[in-house]
Amino acid sequence: MFTEFDKRMKDDYEKRAQTSLTRRIPVLIRVDGRAFHSFCRRFEKPYSPILNTYLNDTMRYICKGVQGCKFAQRHSDEISLLVTDYDTLQTDAFFDYNVQKICSIVASMATGKFCRRLITDNQFLKQDEEWPSFDCRCFNIPQEEIVNYFWWRMLDATRNSINMLGQSLFSHKDLQGKTCEQIQEMLFSKHNINWNDLSQGQKTGFVCARTKESKPIEKGPKAGEMVLRSIWQVREGVKTRTELQEIINSIEFRRAEP
Repeated sequence: MFTEFDKRMKDDYEKRAQTSLTRRIPVLIRVDGRAFHSFCRRFEKPYSPILNTYLNDTMRYICKGVQGCKFAQRHSDEISLLVTDYDTLQTDAFFDYNVQKICSIVASMATGKFCRRLITDNQFLKQDEEWPSFDCRCFNIPQEEIVNYFWWRMLDATRNSINMLGQSLFSHKDLQGKTCEQIQEMLFSKHNINWNDLSQGQKTGFVCARTKESKPIEKGPKAGEMVLRSIWQVREGVKTRTELQEIINSIEFRRAEP
Protein backbone atom coordinates (compact mmCIF):
# COMPACT_ATOMS: atom_id res chain seq x y z
CA MET A 1 0.00 0.00 0.00
CA PHE A 2 1.40 3.39 -1.07
CA THR A 3 1.32 5.67 1.98
CA GLU A 4 1.67 9.44 2.42
CA PHE A 5 5.16 8.74 3.74
CA ASP A 6 6.05 6.86 0.53
CA LYS A 7 4.61 9.69 -1.53
CA ARG A 8 6.63 12.34 0.29
CA MET A 9 9.90 10.46 -0.14
CA LYS A 10 9.35 9.73 -3.85
CA ASP A 11 7.58 12.87 -5.07
CA ASP A 12 9.23 15.52 -2.90
CA TYR A 13 12.79 14.20 -3.17
CA GLU A 14 13.55 11.25 -5.46
CA LYS A 15 11.58 12.40 -8.51
CA ARG A 16 12.73 16.02 -8.25
CA ALA A 17 16.20 15.12 -9.50
CA GLN A 18 15.04 13.02 -12.45
CA THR A 19 15.55 14.26 -16.00
CA SER A 20 14.16 12.74 -19.18
CA LEU A 21 15.22 13.11 -22.80
CA THR A 22 12.72 14.22 -25.45
CA ARG A 23 10.69 11.46 -27.08
CA ARG A 24 10.69 10.82 -30.86
CA ILE A 25 14.04 12.58 -31.30
CA PRO A 26 17.22 10.47 -31.80
CA VAL A 27 19.32 9.79 -28.72
CA LEU A 28 23.07 9.30 -28.47
CA ILE A 29 24.53 7.28 -25.61
CA ARG A 30 28.30 7.40 -25.08
CA VAL A 31 30.26 5.23 -22.68
CA ASP A 32 33.91 5.81 -21.81
CA GLY A 33 36.40 3.73 -19.90
CA ARG A 34 37.30 5.23 -16.54
CA ALA A 35 41.06 5.67 -16.02
CA PHE A 36 41.75 3.28 -18.92
CA HIS A 37 45.02 5.04 -19.67
CA SER A 38 46.52 3.41 -16.59
CA PHE A 39 44.64 0.13 -16.88
CA CYS A 40 45.66 -0.45 -20.51
CA ARG A 41 49.39 -0.24 -19.86
CA ARG A 42 49.43 -4.04 -19.63
CA PHE A 43 48.29 -4.45 -23.25
CA GLU A 44 50.38 -4.42 -26.41
CA LYS A 45 51.21 -0.95 -27.74
CA PRO A 46 50.09 0.92 -29.71
CA TYR A 47 47.17 -1.23 -30.94
CA SER A 48 46.23 -4.33 -28.95
CA PRO A 49 44.23 -7.00 -30.85
CA ILE A 50 43.14 -8.54 -27.54
CA LEU A 51 41.88 -5.24 -26.13
CA ASN A 52 40.08 -4.50 -29.40
CA THR A 53 38.33 -7.86 -29.20
CA TYR A 54 37.19 -7.22 -25.62
CA LEU A 55 35.89 -3.75 -26.43
CA ASN A 56 34.20 -4.80 -29.67
CA ASP A 57 32.44 -7.62 -27.81
CA THR A 58 31.34 -5.06 -25.25
CA MET A 59 29.97 -2.80 -27.99
CA ARG A 60 28.04 -5.67 -29.58
CA TYR A 61 26.64 -6.69 -26.19
CA ILE A 62 25.37 -3.18 -25.45
CA CYS A 63 23.80 -2.89 -28.92
CA LYS A 64 21.87 -6.10 -28.31
CA GLY A 65 20.73 -5.00 -24.86
CA VAL A 66 19.66 -1.40 -25.51
CA GLN A 67 16.11 -1.12 -26.80
CA GLY A 68 15.90 0.92 -30.01
CA CYS A 69 19.64 0.81 -30.75
CA LYS A 70 20.27 1.30 -34.46
CA PHE A 71 24.03 1.79 -34.84
CA ALA A 72 27.24 2.10 -32.81
CA GLN A 73 30.80 3.27 -33.27
CA ARG A 74 33.86 2.56 -31.14
CA HIS A 75 37.43 3.72 -30.93
CA SER A 76 39.84 3.42 -28.05
CA ASP A 77 37.72 2.84 -24.90
CA GLU A 78 34.79 4.98 -26.14
CA ILE A 79 31.52 3.56 -27.52
CA SER A 80 28.73 5.69 -29.04
CA LEU A 81 25.24 4.28 -29.64
CA LEU A 82 22.41 5.71 -31.73
CA VAL A 83 18.96 5.00 -30.27
CA THR A 84 15.46 5.84 -31.57
CA ASP A 85 11.93 5.28 -30.28
CA TYR A 86 9.68 6.06 -33.24
CA ASP A 87 9.41 2.86 -35.29
CA THR A 88 5.68 2.87 -34.46
CA LEU A 89 3.41 5.06 -32.33
CA GLN A 90 3.47 2.29 -29.72
CA THR A 91 7.27 1.96 -29.59
CA ASP A 92 8.54 2.43 -26.05
CA ALA A 93 11.60 4.51 -25.30
CA PHE A 94 14.53 2.83 -23.57
CA PHE A 95 13.62 3.23 -19.86
CA ASP A 96 11.28 6.03 -20.93
CA TYR A 97 14.42 8.06 -21.74
CA ASN A 98 15.09 8.59 -18.04
CA VAL A 99 18.64 9.98 -17.99
CA GLN A 100 19.62 8.47 -14.64
CA LYS A 101 18.36 5.04 -15.67
CA ILE A 102 20.03 5.12 -19.10
CA CYS A 103 23.42 6.25 -17.78
CA SER A 104 23.55 3.89 -14.82
CA ILE A 105 22.31 0.82 -16.71
CA VAL A 106 24.42 1.23 -19.86
CA ALA A 107 27.56 1.99 -17.82
CA SER A 108 26.84 -1.15 -15.77
CA MET A 109 26.31 -3.23 -18.92
CA ALA A 110 29.63 -2.09 -20.38
CA THR A 111 31.52 -2.66 -17.13
CA GLY A 112 29.99 -6.09 -16.55
CA LYS A 113 30.63 -7.38 -20.07
CA PHE A 114 34.19 -6.05 -20.25
CA CYS A 115 35.11 -7.47 -16.85
CA ARG A 116 33.57 -10.81 -17.74
CA ARG A 117 35.88 -10.98 -20.75
CA LEU A 118 38.83 -10.20 -18.48
CA ILE A 119 37.91 -13.07 -16.17
CA THR A 120 38.48 -15.55 -19.00
CA ASP A 121 42.05 -14.18 -19.33
CA ASN A 122 42.80 -13.54 -15.68
CA GLN A 123 46.47 -12.90 -16.39
CA PHE A 124 45.35 -9.38 -17.23
CA LEU A 125 44.09 -8.77 -13.68
CA LYS A 126 46.35 -8.46 -10.68
CA GLN A 127 45.39 -9.63 -7.21
CA ASP A 128 43.39 -7.02 -5.29
CA GLU A 129 43.44 -4.76 -8.33
CA GLU A 130 40.58 -2.30 -8.81
CA TRP A 131 38.30 -3.46 -11.62
CA PRO A 132 37.96 -1.27 -14.71
CA SER A 133 34.68 0.58 -15.11
CA PHE A 134 32.84 2.83 -17.56
CA ASP A 135 30.96 6.08 -17.24
CA CYS A 136 28.06 7.14 -19.48
CA ARG A 137 26.26 10.18 -20.83
CA CYS A 138 23.19 10.55 -23.08
CA PHE A 139 21.57 13.38 -25.03
CA ASN A 140 19.14 14.14 -27.86
CA ILE A 141 20.41 15.06 -31.31
CA PRO A 142 18.56 16.11 -34.50
CA GLN A 143 18.42 13.39 -37.12
CA GLU A 144 20.24 15.61 -39.64
CA GLU A 145 23.24 15.79 -37.27
CA ILE A 146 23.65 12.02 -36.81
CA VAL A 147 26.23 11.58 -39.59
CA ASN A 148 28.11 14.67 -38.40
CA TYR A 149 28.30 13.30 -34.86
CA PHE A 150 29.73 9.93 -35.88
CA TRP A 151 32.13 11.55 -38.37
CA TRP A 152 33.31 13.82 -35.53
CA ARG A 153 34.07 10.74 -33.40
CA MET A 154 35.93 9.10 -36.30
CA LEU A 155 38.04 12.23 -36.74
CA ASP A 156 38.86 11.95 -33.04
CA ALA A 157 39.75 8.30 -33.61
CA THR A 158 42.14 9.36 -36.37
CA ARG A 159 43.91 11.86 -34.13
CA ASN A 160 44.14 9.31 -31.33
CA SER A 161 45.54 6.69 -33.69
CA ILE A 162 48.31 8.94 -34.99
CA ASN A 163 49.21 10.13 -31.50
CA MET A 164 49.26 6.59 -30.05
CA LEU A 165 51.56 5.39 -32.80
CA GLY A 166 53.80 8.40 -32.29
CA GLN A 167 53.90 7.92 -28.51
CA SER A 168 54.98 4.31 -28.95
CA LEU A 169 58.10 5.37 -30.85
CA PHE A 170 58.98 8.90 -29.70
CA SER A 171 59.40 10.61 -26.36
CA HIS A 172 56.94 13.14 -24.97
CA LYS A 173 59.53 15.83 -25.59
CA ASP A 174 59.88 14.83 -29.24
CA LEU A 175 56.13 15.03 -29.78
CA GLN A 176 55.40 18.16 -27.78
CA GLY A 177 53.68 20.78 -29.95
CA LYS A 178 53.64 18.50 -33.03
CA THR A 179 50.57 18.30 -35.27
CA CYS A 180 49.23 14.99 -36.56
CA GLU A 181 50.73 15.77 -39.98
CA GLN A 182 54.14 16.39 -38.43
CA ILE A 183 53.96 13.17 -36.41
CA GLN A 184 53.18 11.24 -39.59
CA GLU A 185 56.23 12.80 -41.27
CA MET A 186 58.41 11.83 -38.29
CA LEU A 187 57.10 8.26 -38.39
CA PHE A 188 57.91 7.93 -42.06
CA SER A 189 61.28 9.71 -42.10
CA LYS A 190 62.72 8.07 -38.96
CA HIS A 191 61.01 4.66 -38.87
CA ASN A 192 59.78 4.20 -42.44
CA ILE A 193 56.22 3.77 -41.12
CA ASN A 194 53.36 5.07 -43.21
CA TRP A 195 50.30 5.60 -40.99
CA ASN A 196 48.07 5.31 -44.06
CA ASP A 197 49.08 1.65 -44.41
CA LEU A 198 47.42 0.70 -41.11
CA SER A 199 44.14 -1.20 -41.10
CA GLN A 200 41.00 0.92 -41.15
CA GLY A 201 40.08 -0.30 -37.67
CA GLN A 202 43.35 1.05 -36.31
CA LYS A 203 42.71 4.40 -38.00
CA THR A 204 39.00 5.17 -37.50
CA GLY A 205 37.82 2.47 -35.11
CA PHE A 206 34.92 0.07 -35.55
CA VAL A 207 31.19 0.23 -36.20
CA CYS A 208 28.36 -2.11 -35.27
CA ALA A 209 25.06 -2.45 -37.15
CA ARG A 210 22.39 -5.05 -37.80
CA THR A 211 22.73 -7.37 -40.77
CA LYS A 212 20.94 -10.47 -42.03
CA GLU A 213 22.63 -13.86 -41.77
CA SER A 214 21.41 -17.24 -42.92
CA LYS A 215 21.36 -19.73 -40.04
CA PRO A 216 19.89 -23.22 -39.58
CA ILE A 217 16.98 -23.80 -37.21
CA GLU A 218 18.45 -25.81 -34.31
CA LYS A 219 15.37 -27.50 -32.82
CA GLY A 220 11.82 -28.53 -33.62
CA PRO A 221 10.13 -29.99 -36.70
CA LYS A 222 11.93 -27.53 -39.01
CA ALA A 223 15.39 -28.21 -37.58
CA GLY A 224 18.05 -27.86 -40.25
CA GLU A 225 16.10 -25.46 -42.41
CA MET A 226 17.91 -22.21 -43.20
CA VAL A 227 16.34 -18.93 -42.11
CA LEU A 228 17.46 -15.31 -42.19
CA ARG A 229 18.18 -13.90 -38.76
CA SER A 230 19.08 -10.37 -37.75
CA ILE A 231 22.45 -10.15 -35.98
CA TRP A 232 24.71 -7.36 -34.75
CA GLN A 233 27.91 -7.33 -36.80
CA VAL A 234 31.11 -5.45 -35.94
CA ARG A 235 33.25 -4.21 -38.82
CA GLU A 236 36.08 -1.77 -39.32
CA GLY A 237 35.24 1.91 -39.61
CA VAL A 238 35.06 3.87 -42.84
CA LYS A 239 37.53 6.00 -44.77
CA THR A 240 35.27 8.86 -45.81
CA ARG A 241 32.23 10.78 -44.63
CA THR A 242 30.43 9.63 -47.80
CA GLU A 243 30.86 5.99 -46.78
CA LEU A 244 29.52 6.81 -43.32
CA GLN A 245 26.54 8.59 -44.87
CA GLU A 246 25.77 5.48 -46.92
CA ILE A 247 25.81 3.28 -43.80
CA ILE A 248 23.53 5.64 -41.89
CA ASN A 249 21.21 5.90 -44.91
CA SER A 250 20.93 2.10 -45.02
CA ILE A 251 19.59 2.00 -41.45
CA GLU A 252 15.84 1.67 -41.32
CA PHE A 253 14.62 4.84 -39.62
CA ARG A 254 10.92 4.14 -39.65
CA ARG A 255 8.95 7.09 -38.31
CA ALA A 256 5.26 6.52 -37.67
CA GLU A 257 3.05 9.50 -38.36
CA PRO A 258 1.33 11.02 -35.31
